[in-house]
Amino acid sequence: MSELAVFQFRDKFPVRVSDRDGAPWFVAADVCKALEISNPSKAVTQLDDDEHTTLTFSYGRPGHGAQKINIISE
Repeated sequence: MSELAVFQFRDKFPVRVSDRDGAPWFVAADVCKALEISNPSKAVTQLDDDEHTTLTFSYGRPGHGAQKINIISE
């Protein structure tokens, strides 16, 4: 899996994306913000199991430990 890349959706919403086995996976919180969906965690539960997963970064933020991010497929 590659590092996260960022692109602009509608020229004003940054959306982080990662390549996973040749397919793009998007950070759920970024997509929900662009689509004005208020609760990304709840939105992810509506998807099939093969349409979402969790990406974990071991480096985390200082004082916060590892960071987990929900990612979704197309």
